Amino acid sequence: MAIGMAKDTPQEFNTLKEFTDELDLLFRDDVALRKLLQKARNWCIRNNRVGDEEEVLQEAVMRVMKSEITGTRQWPKGVALMDFLSGVMRSIASERPKIGFRKNADKDMEAAKDIASSCNQEGQLFEKEFMARFMALFEGDDDSQLYLLALEEGQSKSEIMTGLDWNEREYNTVVQRVKRTRNAHPEMKEMLNGEG
Repeated sequence: MAIGMAKDTPQEFNTLKEFTDELDLLFRDDVALRKLLQKARNWCIRNNRVGDEEEVLQEAVMRVMKSEITGTRQWPKGVALMDFLSGVMRSIASERPKIGFRKNADKDMEAAKDIASSCNQEGQLFEKEFMARFMALFEGDDDSQLYLLALEEGQSKSEIMTGLDWNEREYNTVVQRVKRTRNAHPEMKEMLNGEG
């Protein structure tokens, strides 16, 4: 009987205007945006879509914006936007990725072979996959993930502290957590250039 009652209770949703206003605020907050991109990256890693995090985030935003027309993917009132978008991104990342390069790829096989054989691209892919596996060790630890993203971008200690609004103690605590995790996984020790 409780199940029937739950179905009869109308769900309240935020309007498209409320969504875009909140999204604008979220995108203006560097720390929040990094957290959102990290959530997208985590869902992509779990679903073998490394490197697709920006595409997944964009698709999530588009699907929510289309919800005004379709009635799907509406943002429920009382749910944090970041949590809601994380759920949408999870769904998108778990969808079967498209197979193949593009239509009529056989017409340009020589160009495809040149691209595939590029050592530089293979090295970049390996580096991305390695970083993704390393970041997965810190799932649920947003501070450590933000710290690692900042390092990956080449930020200095002072830039990280300023950008993430950390004091010396907070910074050192995160660095120690990262070092302990890295040391527990010897295959990852080379990951943090100069930070260990």
